Amino acid sequence: EAEAIHGDFSQSQRESVMKKFRESRIDVLVATDVAARGLDISKITHVINYSIPQNPESYVHRIGRTGRAGREGVAITFVTPREDRQLRLIQSVAKTKITRGKLPSVQEIQEVRTERLKERIQEFIDDKRFDIYLKMVEKLSDGLQPIDVAAALLKFQLEGFGTAAAPAGEPSLGETGAPPGMARLFITVGREQKIRPGDIVKLIADKTGLSGKAIGNIKILEKFTFVEVPRDSAEKVIDVLQKSMIGGRKISAAPARPR
Repeated sequence: EAEAIHGDFSQSQRESVMKKFRESRIDVLVATDVAARGLDISKITHVINYSIPQNPESYVHRIGRTGRAGREGVAITFVTPREDRQLRLIQSVAKTKITRGKLPSVQEIQEVRTERLKERIQEFIDDKRFDIYLKMVEKLSDGLQPIDVAAALLKFQLEGFGTAAAPAGEPSLGETGAPPGMARLFITVGREQKIRPGDIVKLIADKTGLSGKAIGNIKILEKFTFVEVPRDSAEKVIDVLQKSMIGGRKISAAPARPR
C-alpha cells in the first residue's frame, strides 16, 4: 500500500501518514520535495527520485535516507537526456559514480511478477493448508474449465471485483474531491517549471475548446498542479494533456485523489 504527503498537509495529517510508514503499515511513501525535508526514518530500502533535483545537495540529502546504520540501500533517479548535464554535476558534487540503468519493458515486468506469483503459489501448495478452498474450487469448476476459473480468480486478485465498466463516453473518474459537476485533475508540472494559472487555462482551452470560464479552481504546487474541469469533459482534458507539453516539459495528467 502507498500514501502521500505534500506541503499542504496539516501537522496531524503528516504525523498520521508517517506513523503508518514507520510501523510498516504502508510500503511506499510518496512525498514532494518540500514535504520530504526533515524525514528521519530507519530501514528505508529504496529512494526513488521521480525527477532529478536541481540542487545537488538536495539529491545527496534525499538518497541519504536509505542504507542507514550499516544497511544497504538503493537510490533510483529517472533522468531524461536533457538532464544529463545536471546528473554530471550531481556526480561531481557527491564525488561518486552513478550507474546508468535501463528501464524494464512491460513484458519484463510481467515476467518478474508472474515468477514471484508462481513462487507464492508453490509455497501455498507445499503448505497444504487449503482443504476448505479445495471444496470451493470444486464447486466453482463445475461445468467450467479449471484453467478459466484460475485465470478469472487471478484477475479478481490483481484488479479487484470492482463494478461493471462504464459505458463508452462516460467518465469513470470516481471521487476526485471536486465540487458537484466538476472533476479535479492532477498534472505533473508546477512552480518549479514557472507555470502560472493562465498557462493551464490557455492549454486546456486551446486543446479542448472549453471556455476559460468553465475551468474551475487551479492550485499550483512546487512540482505538480491541481485543476478543476467540467466532469463531462474530464476524460477529454486528460487525453489531450497526456499529449501536450508546457514550459518545455511533456506532462501527464490523471484524476486526483479525494482530499
